[in-house]
Amino acid sequence: MNEEGCKNLVVVGVGGQGIILVSRIIGEAALKSGLNVMVSEIHGMAQRGGMVVSKIRIGDVHSPMIGKGEADMILGFEPVETYRHLDMASEKTTIVTSVNPIYPHTESAGENEYPDLEGLLGNLEGIGKKLVRLDTEEMASSAGLPVIVSNIIMLGALFGACKNLPVRIDTLKETIKENVPSRFMDANIRAFELGFEEAKRVSNNTES
Repeated sequence: MNEEGCKNLVVVGVGGQGIILVSRIIGEAALKSGLNVMVSEIHGMAQRGGMVVSKIRIGDVHSPMIGKGEADMILGFEPVETYRHLDMASEKTTIVTSVNPIYPHTESAGENEYPDLEGLLGNLEGIGKKLVRLDTEEMASSAGLPVIVSNIIMLGALFGACKNLPVRIDTLKETIKENVPSRFMDANIRAFELGFEEAKRVSNNTES
């Protein structure tokens, strides 16, 4: 979602984080706004915490594929997965990532060791034009929200980190309400606003 027109968005994480829901909300909101949108999804054993990648293109596009270095935005729900997809980034890319790791089952079984988190996050610095790091679990907890809405915090952060968006915020909120259970509607709207304001604050500080 850049200022030039065509919007190439890569959403990455692991199964169970609500990535597909976020992708659907973005796609539906874009369609409501009269925009062309194409979405492709890759599920790597998603039910077992495997990798999930969703590529979304908005604008005058004819294929959902996004090549290396072509992402305008990388939205990473899990820090290792954000790092693994840095080949999609270039100097124009905005990266928004959660700093909350999800440890694979193989680590608890002693088969693999999770990378050093601070070192990994440090490697994200200087990649792309902007980096927004969010502790979504802490943000949800401090606001009295369930951790399950962390994906909507990330969705809000996506829109807070970008400028000149082709989708209106009220259209997006309407689409969120249509896609979540009614009993969680208020919590999800609050989560969106929380992510939006935090990413906007961080982005403004970065640019100043």
